[in-house]
Amino acid sequence: MRIVRISSLLTMLCAASLMASTIAQVSAQDEREGGGRPRGGQRGFGGPGGGRGGFGGPGFGGPGGGFSIDRAMLLGSERVKEELEISDAQSVTLNAALEAYRQERQDSRPDRSEFENKSEEERQALFEKMQKDREALSRKTDEVLNAMLEPEQAKRLDEIHLQVQLRSGLLAALKGDDLKSKLKISEDQIAKLTAVEEEVRAAQEKQREEMRANFQRGGGGDGQRPDFEQIRERMEAARKETETKVMAVLSTEQKASLESLKGKEFEVDMREMFGGRGGFGGRGGDRGGDGGGGGDRGDRNRGDGGRRRPQSESDAI
Repeated sequence: MRIVRISSLLTMLCAASLMASTIAQVSAQDEREGGGRPRGGQRGFGGPGGGRGGFGGPGFGGPGGGFSIDRAMLLGSERVKEELEISDAQSVTLNAALEAYRQERQDSRPDRSEFENKSEEERQALFEKMQKDREALSRKTDEVLNAMLEPEQAKRLDEIHLQVQLRSGLLAALKGDDLKSKLKISEDQIAKLTAVEEEVRAAQEKQREEMRANFQRGGGGDGQRPDFEQIRERMEAARKETETKVMAVLSTEQKASLESLKGKEFEVDMREMFGGRGGFGGRGGDRGGDGGGGGDRGDRNRGDGGRRRPQSESDAI
């Protein structure tokens, strides 16, 4: 079975979000200039204003945050359960806890209508509340899961979770309280990481401006839309460059400690994380997954089961 690498999938998701953000911003500008009806898709739950983030940098879905996959989501993967050697008896109680987690997580997601007719500041506040609620739920669920797992199982789950965090948001992970404490990252190093973060944001904003200009000229300058694969490749190259700059800030001892905390490399099957069997992708794509690009695509029916979205103001994913 082919495993979808997390870094590859997250890069593709980021490229899709970047393109959608650009299309939405161009549509909004056209609407303001032409006085026409709103066009384009609705906001998904990826982050306000499209999120100023990247991979290995500020994070996909918002400034400073990595892609949100917590321990409970990882335990929804059969491969992770096999890696942890979860027994049949444990599976019964774990599955019950995970189902309760899924339900509470889904119930906490606001309806799309809650984002309509709100200012950017109100949307930002709503996203921040969602983030805090999700973090509180994750902490509560972690306590339950730790009580069900053997110490070695919990340790291995922590290692896999850290690997996912580092792949989806290296800067955010290193600046977070947990790794900052464990690696003894100094304030001087934090300042250097912040400088890298600002470089990433500036580069991404420049790329968005270039894409916006291309769309306004009628696509990629020759009447065609920009090449999605080319955008993905640029995002992947930027991710690797950012990773190199970030790791250069750490000392040799800190890098060794980080490798120890990560444990043996484990490749997560991302299909199980995003709507695959046993995953947390939501119901039929009617809502965006947390941190991912959801929302309808626009007035034209494109892979949305024939649904037409309600008219609303254009916005970024």
